[in-house]
Amino acid sequence: MNFCYQIDFHAVGQGLFTSGEIHHNKSIFRWVYDCGTSSQRKLINDKVSSLIPNGDKKLDLVAISHFDQDHINGLITLLGSYEVDTLLLPTLTLEQRLLIGLRTKIQSSSQIMHFLVNPISFLSKPHFYIKRVILVPESIGTVSPIEPPLLDTPFPTLTGDFESVESDTDPPSSRSFTLHQLKPGGRLVTGSFFEFVPYNDSYVWSKVTKSFTAAVRRFKTQLLSQSNKEMRINAIKELRKIYDSNFGNNSMARNMISMFMFAGPIVNHPNQCIVMFQTGSTDHFLFQSKLHNRKCSLYTGDGYLDNKIRLDALKSYYGKQRLERLQCFQVMHHGARTSWHPGVAQSLKPFFSVFSSDPNNKLGHPHADVVRDFLPFHPIQIDKTRDFSLHICCR
Repeated sequence: MNFCYQIDFHAVGQGLFTSGEIHHNKSIFRWVYDCGTSSQRKLINDKVSSLIPNGDKKLDLVAISHFDQDHINGLITLLGSYEVDTLLLPTLTLEQRLLIGLRTKIQSSSQIMHFLVNPISFLSKPHFYIKRVILVPESIGTVSPIEPPLLDTPFPTLTGDFESVESDTDPPSSRSFTLHQLKPGGRLVTGSFFEFVPYNDSYVWSKVTKSFTAAVRRFKTQLLSQSNKEMRINAIKELRKIYDSNFGNNSMARNMISMFMFAGPIVNHPNQCIVMFQTGSTDHFLFQSKLHNRKCSLYTGDGYLDNKIRLDALKSYYGKQRLERLQCFQVMHHGARTSWHPGVAQSLKPFFSVFSSDPNNKLGHPHADVVRDFLPFHPIQIDKTRDFSLHICCR
């Protein structure tokens, strides 16, 4: 089978915006993973507007790892600019989504807060064209086997192990897309040869307190009001007071969920593949034989691999066959040491290790000890000006 694919890490500073595309039989499949920055908004808006230079306005898959602003504040621009076949989101309760918005001090009247309170309603806006939304629950056990699916599907159609579900906030008649949930261990496949495998580690969530849950329940009607925006904003303001009294000024850094996503060919290609990667204006060429048949990528968002238990759970879920073909690894949380522990790099052994951050940001990402851990694995720094592109062709 002949195909080419590429992945791109876009220069958006302290944030993450990645995309990719697969070329096969004169057709193209395009995806995006995360779309946000805490640096200048112009960075993300410019990259979104120039994402597909030939004027095509279709994205086959958009995946969002979690709901922090530096990963989603470009999503509204993206959804308003392109038709999206499938939007992939981690499953979160209303209480969990509210905790994110309140912890990160998102303004009560902002569009991002509206999205967090009621994402299904928000995504049904008439100027968004989304065909379906797939929710990813907590990942338990092991993933689907790596073999090709039993039923062949034409490229670039995306199929997978998901089933229809109902929203707990909106009836089907109020939305413009179908709603689904990924089955345990499920994956998405296009053309029967390329897979996308999400991993939703919700273990890092802090427990939502009973008093906060009770308060959310008390204000639920106002929060979900579609006709009275002021009522919704006032309810959020009241919950903010309750949040402050429950949690004080604690950052609650650990209450973040982040959906990982593995992407790559399902089977090893028997022929030699050529790899080109670009950093800045410089092109580099490699032969696949030097990379030991590595053609796959792992996105992590702001995920936590901060101890051996979580790392082993991730490795067990994806399995040795997938991870031994890992070529490109997006280092967790912009290279923050709180999401890492020594030895992560040696355990995963990627060929490329990508840090997406602004080294001049006050947070100091990436942290030096994380960078040192990944030094043997070709670390690449993406910032406000430097992109990274990886092209793989197998014929």
